[in-house]
Amino acid sequence: MNQYEALTSFLPALREDSFGAWSAGVRTPDMPADKQPAPVLAYSPTVTALSEALRAFCAKHPEFDTAHYSETLRAHGLGFNFTALSTADVSEAGPKLLLALLTAAWRAEGICEGTVLDLLREGVIQRWLDRLETVSVSDKSAPARAARSARAFVLFGNPEAAEGYLTSEYPCALEIDGQTYTSAQQYLLVQKALLFGDSAGAEKILAASDPVEQRKLASAIKNVVSVFWEGRRQLLLYRATREKFRQNPALREALLATQDALLVYASRTERVWGAGLAAADPAISNPLKWKGMNQLGFVLQQVREELSDSSDGE
Repeated sequence: MNQYEALTSFLPALREDSFGAWSAGVRTPDMPADKQPAPVLAYSPTVTALSEALRAFCAKHPEFDTAHYSETLRAHGLGFNFTALSTADVSEAGPKLLLALLTAAWRAEGICEGTVLDLLREGVIQRWLDRLETVSVSDKSAPARAARSARAFVLFGNPEAAEGYLTSEYPCALEIDGQTYTSAQQYLLVQKALLFGDSAGAEKILAASDPVEQRKLASAIKNVVSVFWEGRRQLLLYRATREKFRQNPALREALLATQDALLVYASRTERVWGAGLAAADPAISNPLKWKGMNQLGFVLQQVREELSDSSDGE
């Protein structure tokens, strides 16, 4: 596998994908009658996975200097705006510029929601990936060869196993907004109930200490709008996971000890938070063969990177 295949492998799926869709926001009980809820954009699983793959790729390959993507764009006479991105001529572009463009697209998404969706609908991101696929055939640079070293995997799934502290249901007290939770999972499920106005359901989940019981209660949450939940769940999990490791020094050190390993939630049945494969499945070591998005694994890696940066600055 060439080093860019982690990104270019999404091309076939993107050619058949709808990318995402806007939907009406959910009215909360405390919202004034004269106010309308903001529309919600939910990206498809393919686009969500591509976003995570790009972030992981950039973290793994510092030689492309994507942290300074704007400087790379300026060096090629490009600005950081939709017109510049969508009309950029990439017929002769190298991997550094292509990765800067991809990074810029997702950074722009954080400023103006829907930017990535528009770029995908116009075929712009696909064009960048097509060029990256072409470049990979002839890329013989020394940095590229150096970047092909094997990356370690850490598989987790059982809360009682050695790596169980990585699971969201791992028992560990954390406080968010003045409320104490028994685990990251409990926070996530309570917030899900509150998000859809089910305060009674939230209270029941908060009162339950058993992870299985919490999930059972969460399955009964009322008025869930799937597309809205899909757009919020990862952000909520990120917040819970970040606080879990910030507030528990022993867990923080254990997470940092995984260094740059790929963290994989190995579960045959979990295709959102996990890889959709069991730990014993040989395909688990090849992200291209995963049947799930491994969102929990990628959230953990993001938190690890942030905690590592803060430790270096101390």
